[in-house]
Amino acid sequence: GTLRPVEIQAPPSGSFFFFNACSPSLQCGLWRSDGTPAGTGELKGAGDLSFVNAHSFAVRGDRLFFVAQPGLSRVGLWSTDGTPEGTVLLGEASGYPVVATPSHVFFASGETGQDLWVTEGTPGSARLLAHFPPGSCSPFPDSVCDTPDIDSMAAFGDAVYFFAHRPGHNAEIWRSDGTRPGTRPLIELPAAADPVLNLQRIGGHWLFLSAPPGQPETFWTVDDGFTRAAPLTGCDGGCPEFAGSLTAPGPATWLFIGKDPFHGEEAWITDGTGPGTRRLVDACPGECSGIRPVDSLKDAFPDPSGKTYFRAYPREDANYYWAGDELWVTDGTPAGTHRAAGHFSEVGFAGSLALFGSLRPENQAYELWSTDGERSRKITVLRRFAQG
Repeated sequence: GTLRPVEIQAPPSGSFFFFNACSPSLQCGLWRSDGTPAGTGELKGAGDLSFVNAHSFAVRGDRLFFVAQPGLSRVGLWSTDGTPEGTVLLGEASGYPVVATPSHVFFASGETGQDLWVTEGTPGSARLLAHFPPGSCSPFPDSVCDTPDIDSMAAFGDAVYFFAHRPGHNAEIWRSDGTRPGTRPLIELPAAADPVLNLQRIGGHWLFLSAPPGQPETFWTVDDGFTRAAPLTGCDGGCPEFAGSLTAPGPATWLFIGKDPFHGEEAWITDGTGPGTRRLVDACPGECSGIRPVDSLKDAFPDPSGKTYFRAYPREDANYYWAGDELWVTDGTPAGTHRAAGHFSEVGFAGSLALFGSLRPENQAYELWSTDGERSRKITVLRRFAQG
């Protein structure tokens, strides 16, 4: 049957790229490819067992690190160079993020992800750095669990920074250099910030999200000395609520969906500072939201050239199913954010062009289009497919 790639990683010095592919029955496995049909296939472990629901991908050197469960074995942290003989188990792991630095790979383990571990990437090198009491879960069927003790890891230099949750303390930011003596708390965050999530290093600044129960998510910052944490301030017109990511946070900027009382949910960008946090466009003018995520749709498409294409709605009554969405593009500046095309489905890239599909209701035909994303909006219909 047809496979649907879910997550793709390409080690810069490796011979393969990797992706987690799912069949229509949602059976997912780890695949690898060298860019040719003959070199593309599922990567399996010992005993020809599939790596079920491989996730938490991280790259170091020419190797991929990932968490998976082959067959009926325990969930573990694995490393591979893309060959069966070069695929090894490094240790038991929980289902939480894996973070690579130049010298180490950090991961969480334990029943509720309560312990911080590190490995140099070779069998037998995994070791415990910090142990915290396991979190608790409410009884079945609710089964709501505490926030994992090791949460939201971010690499900076050769160290990892993460949120830790200890009994008797507010949420804390910890740092580890891969040694036990170098694994320690840096700051206990104010109770008003809890719960916290998504610690990031953006544009040379520390940024995280605060999500108190019943309140909107907002950005907070921490100084480099880890002496003070406070809500982000200084945004032109006021700092927005955080309503979701458009792209994964990068080292310099983070493209996200921001919400304010006057513009609804729109495309914003931040460099980790108040003055550098700004709305890029008001795609749906006024209080209506120009960005309206739908669970079954992908809404942002990063271009290899550095731009990002995204789905927007220009009117309050517009929706995807009636071809009311539009393709927009941004270079990260308000001046470089504009409409690129009308209704579309998926987006792909070839050189400097974005390729996208579109259904034209007026002639009931599917079309393949291309655009260069410039304001001149050079758009070409490459092919038309009649329905049926």
